[in-house]
Amino acid sequence: MHMLVAADYFDNIIMLHSCESCEQEAQKWLNKEQEAIDHSHLTTCVCGLKGECTTCEDHEEKTTTANKQVVRWNITKENPLDDVVLPQADYVLSFAYLDLVSKDHEMYLKLLKQISSLVKIGGHLIMLGALNETYYMLGQHKFSTLAYDEQFVRKALAKNGFIIERFGKEKSRYNSGLCDYE
Repeated sequence: MHMLVAADYFDNIIMLHSCESCEQEAQKWLNKEQEAIDHSHLTTCVCGLKGECTTCEDHEEKTTTANKQVVRWNITKENPLDDVVLPQADYVLSFAYLDLVSKDHEMYLKLLKQISSLVKIGGHLIMLGALNETYYMLGQHKFSTLAYDEQFVRKALAKNGFIIERFGKEKSRYNSGLCDYE
């Protein structure tokens, strides 16, 4: 869903995926292959929230046009991009990525440093995550996430040379059992 919003602000988007199946699905969607997962319900949701899309099809077209490349980000390697060379970006968006793939705080810091290398000097890193979340549910399957607090994130960002311009928090309003964040 975040790509559908990002396309309103950026016209040169490169998607990084750490899993081969996600990378392949993203490529199918961008290529408008018939067997691609249908994301029209997400486009409808985004257009409804914005209230300004001409048509959902136009917005999806705008999004696929803005997405120029899908690249594998392999966290098991010292250089996660292998031999792919990307220019440093004005903006890098990370949507709960570090929360989901980091096994511990040390791994979080290592991956944050790698992601930070993608941001040009004067650029912006936009991170979304869930403070002190320990799990989330997909169907009947329970997955662990890395729990961390605000102080940890602030220190990690400062250590990587970032100045925090805005740090927003949304209190958990639901007690559904699907996840547990503050």
